[in-house]
Amino acid sequence: MQFLAQVLPERLEALQSQNYPVEAIICRDQVICWNIEIVSDLREILLHLFNNSLDHGYVLAFGQQAQKRPIRVELSAQLQADFVEITLQDFGAGINKDKLIAKAQAKNLEFDPQKPFDLIFADGVSTAQKATLTSGRGVGLAAVKSLIHDLGGVIEVQSYEQMGTKFIIHIPRSLALNSNQFWQKVS
Repeated sequence: MQFLAQVLPERLEALQSQNYPVEAIICRDQVICWNIEIVSDLREILLHLFNNSLDHGYVLAFGQQAQKRPIRVELSAQLQADFVEITLQDFGAGINKDKLIAKAQAKNLEFDPQKPFDLIFADGVSTAQKATLTSGRGVGLAAVKSLIHDLGGVIEVQSYEQMGTKFIIHIPRSLALNSNQFWQKVS
């Protein structure tokens, strides 16, 4: 995922200039030949999820505290049967489920009680008290889900309060990879 590594340093440098500690950004990419035709879409998707994790998981949650939680984000891509699984996991504040449900109920949104975190993909839903330059307006994750859907993929979210959030994306292998190469990198 070198295509993402090119855009992350600027965002991290901005946070570090505000004395925000960065523990680790870990990338594991087991996909050798990404399809160049979808790389810009994947870059947009992952950059938005990365910014969302930074803002909601760390900056908005812990930014006013004297002792800030160090940023740790793990990004991985691996081949799984007929799809490529891309995972972005932060170890920040997680999603406050009760707050998310209350926001959805205030907007009269219907949702599956078994999947309350799917509400973050609804238009106009955000748990942020205030918007930042990169998130908090309730439009970005709806756009991310739509873009993933346009690629024939799906996204799911798992979250545990005060432990972090994990986004799991499945993109069809036939679309994600260069059509002439279906190898997995040996580590």
